[in-house]
Formats: sequence, C-alpha cells, structure tokens
Amino acid sequence: MIFKINANILYKKNSLLDLKKELKKLYLNKPLVICDEFFIKDKYILSSLKEFNCIHFLKLDKEPTYEGLDLLKKKFKKLKNIDCIVGIGGGSCIDISKGLALLLKNSGPAIKYMGFPKKIKQPLPLIAVPTTVSTGTEVVYNAVFTSEKKKIKLGINSEINYPVLAILDTSLIKKAPKNLILQSAIASLIRSIETFTSVDSSFITKIFIKKSFEFLFNTLIDLKSLNHKSLEKLQWGCIFSMF
Repeated sequence: MIFKINANILYKKNSLLDLKKELKKLYLNKPLVICDEFFIKDKYILSSLKEFNCIHFLKLDKEPTYEGLDLLKKKFKKLKNIDCIVGIGGGSCIDISKGLALLLKNSGPAIKYMGFPKKIKQPLPLIAVPTTVSTGTEVVYNAVFTSEKKKIKLGINSEINYPVLAILDTSLIKKAPKNLILQSAIASLIRSIETFTSVDSSFITKIFIKKSFEFLFNTLIDLKSLNHKSLEKLQWGCIFSMF
C-alpha cells in the first residue's frame, strides 16, 4: 500500500488578505487569478486582489469541459510574465485553474491530456482557494473534465499538478447560502463513511477518516451558527476525508 500526501495549507481568519505575502514566500508575484463569477462584486474578494492585474471572473453554469479549457488557453496564452495561477471558487473553478496551469505550459488541445498523461512539462504553480467544504480539490492533483464531443468524463490527472498552496478562509465559505454549506458538509461526511467502509481502507487511512467524521458529524449535529470555529472544522473535515 502507498499512502501519499502533498499539501501546503494556510488557515486563519481572513487568510486571503495574506495572498500577496504568501506568493512572495513562494517567489511568485504575477498571478493569473481565476475567480468564480459569484464573487464579481464582493468587496472582500476585490480588496484582497486589488494589487493584481490579471483577474478573470469565470461563469460556471455546467461541469468543466476540455473544449472550454481550450478556449481559456487561447484567451490567456499571450499573457506575458504570468508565473502562477490562483483559483478562487468551488471544485469546478479550481479544477479549471489546474487544467489551465498545465495547458499553458504544454502544447496541444486539452483532450490530449485526458486521463493520466505522462511526459508532460511542469505546469504553472497553482494556489487553490476553496469556497465550499465538499470537493477537497485544493489538496489533490485530480481535475475533472468532460468531453462534450466524445461524451467521456475522465479529467486531467498528473502528480506534478498538486496545488503548491491551499488557502482556507472561512470568510469565503460564510458567503455561500447556508443550505449549500450544509449540503457540501454532508457530501464530505458521506465520503468519510464510504472510505471507512471501503475494502481498500487501512489503519492509516482510518485515522484521517475518523477525525474527518468527528469534525463533520459533531459540528453538524450541534450547529448553532456558522461561525469561524464551526466552518473551520467543516473545512478540515472535508480535507481529512479527501486524505
């Protein structure tokens, strides 16, 4: 059995405000920011990103596609001096950011990298900022994509495409409708149960699964308010279930 974690996580109140400082620690300073259109008028987001020039608000009305990824590559490939990508949003937004990070450093259409591609060039570094507590995409290399033409869903999955940093900010989670937060947390709870009962689980994975279930179940069962403390536990419950 192989157990592998590759995660670098910043978590505290209003952590997105430290984005520039965290980029500097990674020797990065010219990001392309891909942000869910839901936040296009959000004052907190805008103030956090005010020092960056390349910001694209992404309209997400369906699952990410390889064809849509090609259009984004065409749109951004002429940008000069971009040294990283920052994805702010739910699973689809961050997955698109992952796919774009790889495509901007590799030739050919997105469909060429369907599945588990080999012999690819190092992608742009990706910083993932999740706004839900369900996908866990901020700590894995997988990115889900569908081909509209071929009617296949395989994604782009490469171990060199882990996010170099995940920023957990409960202020962003709190902006979502309460029902969406609860549905997302329950999705993570279901994942923890599925992985615990899997024939492939081990005594190591169950350490993370038990802590995930504890954070998620105890928080949901006694949820009086969506404060920083409760949202933080939901975020970590999601991540532990993904580990």
